[in-house]
Amino acid sequence: MKKQIVEDKDFLHQKSKRIDMCSYAEEKRIKTILHDMKDTIAMSPKAIGLAAPQIGELDRIFIFLRYPSYKRQVVINPEILEKLGKPENLNEECLSCPGQTIENIPRFKKIRVKYTNEDGLSIIETLTGIDAVVYQHELDHLDGIIITDYLPS
Repeated sequence: MKKQIVEDKDFLHQKSKRIDMCSYAEEKRIKTILHDMKDTIAMSPKAIGLAAPQIGELDRIFIFLRYPSYKRQVVINPEILEKLGKPENLNEECLSCPGQTIENIPRFKKIRVKYTNEDGLSIIETLTGIDAVVYQHELDHLDGIIITDYLPS
């Protein structure tokens, strides 16, 4: 079911908890969350990524659309193993901060990552370009960071 996007900054500043992939009860709960996330991102035409906190769930899960295929990628318990090259300052938007474009967010255009996919398989891969940027943006959500946190104080 499509969920309302959370805009409450206090809620979004909380860190998400790691998923226990060995628990049957947890597996059922995660399937429900993923179903809701898939519906929500499908109904959000500008979205290329969605993190669980954005639908009110403090779990380390996000979905993003791989470029250029726009194939949906489920990411559970994500990590960045290595940031390659130098960060670039980019402009970003976010479903949880409607109408705002935040400038000069430092992002790496190439990162080596590790996560569990929807089938429970551990994946290690190198992401580049927009995929790397979106991965970092969504991982920020899981760590309680939103794009407005990058504004100068």
